[in-house]
Parts: sequence; structure tokens; C-alpha cells
Amino acid sequence: NRVGGGPIPPTTLLEAGSFCVCHSQAWNSKFTTGSWWVHSSQVSKTAPSGEYLSTGSFMIRGKKNFLQPTQLLMGFTVLFKLGEESVEAHLGERACGSVEEAETV
Repeated sequence: NRVGGGPIPPTTLLEAGSFCVCHSQAWNSKFTTGSWWVHSSQVSKTAPSGEYLSTGSFMIRGKKNFLQPTQLLMGFTVLFKLGEESVEAHLGERACGSVEEAETV
């Protein structure tokens, strides 16, 4: 779903693969494993004739694009949004200052 339909960057694929592995049984077993991706046209909910596909399963046709195994790491971020009335009170909080400025304060 990339704007313009261009190729997806490798970093994005690795991050998505890491997310999937961390949300799989590998997380509970603390076992590092690789992941893979396919194009949407390769995924189907119907099996070839003569085969059975259980409920909730998908059939993958074609080549799987394997990603290298990654560490089981997840992060957590909290983002605060200040109201307009609070912005002025917090101006300059994260401004970088010189050592001399810090010593004189």
C-alpha cells in the first residue's frame, strides 16, 4: 500500500517480519526464527482440486521470499500531545545549549 506503488524498502520488510515473529509462538519459546513474505496475488483461501484446506487457513502459491532471522526485540513508545495552552510553558525544554550556558544558570 505504498504511495505511488513503488518497491517496499528492505528495512520495512525486516521490521514487519520481526513484528510477525515476535507475535508468534517463537516469542513464548524464546526461539529465533526467520520469516517470509509473498505478494497478495499468491495468497488464496481455496485449495487446489483434490486437496482440503482447514478453516482459517490460506494457500500460498509460488515463491516465498525469506527474510533473515532477527532478534526477538519489541519496543514500547508513549507519545504525549500538549494542549495549545501548555505549549508556551514547555518551549525550549529540549533545546541544546552550550556548556557555558549550563554553568551560568
